[in-house]
Amino acid sequence: METDVVESESQQDPVDPKSDPQGDFEQPEHESITQIAKRLGPAAWLGIAWAVVPATSWIWFVALIPAISGFLQGDENASAGRQAMGISAYITMFALTAGFGIVPTLTQAALGGYAFGVGIGGSAGLVGITIAAIIGYALANKIAKDRVETEIHSHPKAEIVRDAILCENKWQALGILTLLRATPTSPFSLTNYAMNVFGVKLWMFIIATVVGMAPRTFVAAWIGSQASDFSEVDKPKWMIVAGIVMTLVVLFIIAHISKKALHRITNGDSSSNADPVSP
Repeated sequence: METDVVESESQQDPVDPKSDPQGDFEQPEHESITQIAKRLGPAAWLGIAWAVVPATSWIWFVALIPAISGFLQGDENASAGRQAMGISAYITMFALTAGFGIVPTLTQAALGGYAFGVGIGGSAGLVGITIAAIIGYALANKIAKDRVETEIHSHPKAEIVRDAILCENKWQALGILTLLRATPTSPFSLTNYAMNVFGVKLWMFIIATVVGMAPRTFVAAWIGSQASDFSEVDKPKWMIVAGIVMTLVVLFIIAHISKKALHRITNGDSSSNADPVSP
C-alpha cells in the first residue's frame, strides 16, 4: 500500500509556478554566471561581444572620421550622382558595422553630420540605423533566441516579468521599448540582442527603433556638423544628464511593472488563474 502511494505521488504533474496561488514555487538552485554562460554557449559570447566591441571601437573610429568623410564627399566639384553614391556608401557602411556590432551608432551619426550636414547626415544615419537594427535582430534570432528562451523558461520569475512587460499590454510595451531606444546611454547592439531574445515582435522592434533613435541620431549629427577637430569633441553635458535620467525612468517603470506582476501571481490574482465568477 505504501509503495502505491509513493508511485501515485511521483506520477503527479509538476506544479505550474504561474498557477500556484500561494507563490510557494521554488526557483532553480542558485547558479553562477559562469554556469549560465556555459549553457548559453554562442548566445553568451554574442552578448559579450556586442557589449564590449562597440564600447571600445569608437576610439579608433573617431580618428578616422575626417578621412572617411573626405572619401564619402568626394572633391568640391563632385556631381549630384557622386554625392548620392557617397550617401549610399555611408548608409551601407553604417548598416553593416552597426548591425554586426562593430562601431557604435552615435559615432557614425556624428560622421554623417560632419560629412553631409544635419539634415542629410541625420536622415541617412537613421536609415542606416534601421537597417542595422534589423541585421542585429536577425543575428540574435539565429544565434541566441532559442538558448535564451530556454534559459528564461527555466526561471519562472524571469518569465513572469518578461510576459508582464511585453505581452500584457502591447502599447505599454511599445512605449517602454521606444523610451529604451531613446536613452543615449542605451547600447544599440546589446539592445538589439535583448529585444530579440526576450521575444519582442519585429514590427514593434522597428517602430521603437525608428521613433526612439531619431532624436539621438539627429543630435549626434548636429554635434558632428559643429566639429572641426574630433580630438576635442565630447558629448554635451545635457546629453549625459538626459541619458542618466532616462535610464533611471526606464528602470523605474520596468521595476514597477515587475513588482506588480510578481505580486499578482504570488497572491493568486492573475486573471488566467482566477476562479470563474458565479452568476
